Amino acid sequence: MNIAILGAGFCGVALAWNLLQHGYKVTVFDPNGIGGEASKIAAGLLHKYTGPHAKLNRLGIEGEAATLELLESAQKTTVEPIVLAKGIFRIGYTKEKREEYHYRAQLYSDCEWLEAANTSLLTHHTVNHPGLLINTGLTIDCIKYISGLWQACMRKGGVFIEEKIYSLDELRNFQAIGIATGAKLPPFKELGQIPIKPVKGQLLEFSWPDLPALPFSLNADAYLTMKVHTHTCIGGATFEKEFASSTPDTEIAKELLLPKLIKLFPPLAKAKILDCQAGLRASTLDHLPIIGHYGQNLFAITGMGSKGLLYHALYAKKLCGLMLDFLQARSFANK
Repeated sequence: MNIAILGAGFCGVALAWNLLQHGYKVTVFDPNGIGGEASKIAAGLLHKYTGPHAKLNRLGIEGEAATLELLESAQKTTVEPIVLAKGIFRIGYTKEKREEYHYRAQLYSDCEWLEAANTSLLTHHTVNHPGLLINTGLTIDCIKYISGLWQACMRKGGVFIEEKIYSLDELRNFQAIGIATGAKLPPFKELGQIPIKPVKGQLLEFSWPDLPALPFSLNADAYLTMKVHTHTCIGGATFEKEFASSTPDTEIAKELLLPKLIKLFPPLAKAKILDCQAGLRASTLDHLPIIGHYGQNLFAITGMGSKGLLYHALYAKKLCGLMLDFLQARSFANK
């Protein structure tokens, strides 16, 4: 049986991988190439304690485990490392945050509390705040990850077509269709009631100051990740619920991000801005992903918000299960 997937970001490629494991023929469509749109510029911070209070996320353990499985499959296709750094440090600026993070460090075995003096030593005296170190947190090169996972898909027979689909009639030769286009759902009437709202996210890329590399990524009101091999760093991200265009706007990004990023890492005050990138997140009211069967042979996965790296693999596997049940039932009915 032939299956079409619209969208080649985290969710689309993960869905393709899962379906290919069951022997189905899979064709992925995306006019923006492998990596889609927003996935290409994702922060790459993988951990299960997202959100302002650093609580263990719902299905966070399962989501992290599923993503690690796909990372392993992707890494087998390339000699270049997909994991850029291990450890994510959440800074406790306020007394409330410090108390909260200190408690999390006692509660979760993969986390530890760092006093300001220890943080300062580890960051070469550039960060002088206490906080929560998530030892199992990873910083991922998202482009290498998606590219590597797609290479694994191609070895299983996956096909990619760089093309936009405008109507379901174009896909009439496929027995099932998976929609994984994030915030930009195609204009199919069956998808009209999916409750998502696009939120614009922008990030800034800086030249790395003349300093040693950080031992981990930083996260507070903003985040900072390093790309050691290019001597650059990425700071983000904005959460723009109202915006005139989905394209990058450097001035707005600077206005919203620079004060937070300089507070996070003071040497950025003198760093050169190299680039500004933007993408749209698919946000939901309860901040949880959405998967479902939307009539006939149409399925969708969306609503990852800012937790795409944590949740995409788990929910793609869940949607794969729904699609398999549908295809097997149809096959049985046709006998």
